[in-house]
Amino acid sequence: MNWGVFAVMTWLLLGVEVGLRPALQIGTTPMAPSFLLPLGVWVALWAPKHVAASACLILGVLLDLTFEMPLADRVGTTVVLGPYALGCLLMSQAVIAARGLVIKRNPITLVVLSVVGAMIAHSVVAALLTARWLMGDPIVWEPTSQLIARAGISAYTAVTAVGVSFVLYPLHPLFAFTSSSPMRGFVRRDD
Repeated sequence: MNWGVFAVMTWLLLGVEVGLRPALQIGTTPMAPSFLLPLGVWVALWAPKHVAASACLILGVLLDLTFEMPLADRVGTTVVLGPYALGCLLMSQAVIAARGLVIKRNPITLVVLSVVGAMIAHSVVAALLTARWLMGDPIVWEPTSQLIARAGISAYTAVTAVGVSFVLYPLHPLFAFTSSSPMRGFVRRDD
């Protein structure tokens, strides 16, 4: 994989995610779609396993750094490094396990796997932050409402996955993915 192209796409999509989060947010809920999770699914669909895991771990760390949580006992917010990183890592493993069963060149695959991957990542985030909250961390956290909101975020990510697919599929040759297995399908092309 071309890490330079990945870095540029990550930088652009991170900027879009942070910049458009308030505009795409549904009312006062925390429901806003992710642009980085479809990128992680894209990489996990095409890249070798170790590369996909590393890329998704990087995306998870970036999501952790941009997710600020309010504190209960004092004014301010905090950033917890780890939940999204682990969630994205598990998301990549799920996509890697499923990529032999799907048609990789179909944009619908990216949309469906983005929803499933986002649900996996957000479930891990909700579980880890709930455990942290139960141990007495002074974060503002309501497990049930957070899990419901994260299910909504995962479904809402389908919308951004459609848009991201229109960007990523034409840029596929620039990513220079290498694979140890031949491409499967009805037609074999040398890309």
